[in-house]
Amino acid sequence: MELETLSLSGFATKHGWHKSRSSQLKKEGRLILDSSGKVLVAESEALLFSTTDPTKAGVTERHQINRSQGMLSEALTAVSDEAADIIGNSSSQRRAAALADIAELDRDRQFGKVCDVEIVQSVLMENYTAIRQMAEQIPFEMKPLINAESFDLLQKKMRHLLETVSNTASTFADKLKNTEQ
Repeated sequence: MELETLSLSGFATKHGWHKSRSSQLKKEGRLILDSSGKVLVAESEALLFSTTDPTKAGVTERHQINRSQGMLSEALTAVSDEAADIIGNSSSQRRAAALADIAELDRDRQFGKVCDVEIVQSVLMENYTAIRQMAEQIPFEMKPLINAESFDLLQKKMRHLLETVSNTASTFADKLKNTEQ
């Protein structure tokens, strides 16, 4: 069985890095090379994984996002160029536009700008129910501490609060349903 090997630049390309990153890892002793100076891929990846500093995970994630955003930008440009070359072919233009839309949606998902409507609705309803149950108990927990007039006023205010929260939740749920369609 032959081990997979790559040049330093090939290893960098595989991981979306510049060649200088592979050279830096080589100097740090974090890449395993064969006798010809090529990177032993599986062994080097295992060594990198085992020597990764967990305190730098945020930096690593930010760099990955920036790299993927750059690749996405290049893909969108390529699709736009391809669409411009095929003038008059409406199906090609629609395809290019659809690919651009998909790429934009993927980018928005990656940055947390898009979420599943059903999850949002579920979380909203669960939290609303919990808040309503807690709010309904407040007047009764306070009853021994306040007079009857204050109790009635507190109960009235709590009902108004719950109605407002309910209306807000309903409006939000309606807006979510409209965005689904």
